[in-house]
Amino acid sequence: AATSVIWQTDSKRNLSAYPPGRKTRRRALLAGICLAISRAPGLSPLTLYLPSKSLIHDICFFAPEKVMHGVACPDHDLLSILVSVMKNRICPVEFRIASGKSGN
Repeated sequence: AATSVIWQTDSKRNLSAYPPGRKTRRRALLAGICLAISRAPGLSPLTLYLPSKSLIHDICFFAPEKVMHGVACPDHDLLSILVSVMKNRICPVEFRIASGKSGN
C-alpha cells in the first residue's frame, strides 16, 4: 500500500510515499493525511477528501483521545503524528468523503 498527495494536475507539490511499518490501506491513508497537513500552507484552510467515512470518524472523534491517554491501538504511531501536525496548524482542516467509489 502506498499513498499519494495530489494538489493539482502537474503540481510540483504532488508526492507519493509508502507508510512506515505495515503496508495497509488504512496506514497509507493516514500517512497521506499526515503528509498533506504537514506540507499544506498553515495560513490557509485545508480540505481533504478521503474514501473512508469510518477513517474520518476515527480521526475526528477517537484519535486525539487515544493519543492523549496513550491507548494502545492499531496505527498509534501514525495517529500520534497526525494529532501533532493538526495541533501545530493555525487554520482548520476539514475532512470530506470523496465522491465516487467509497471504501466504507
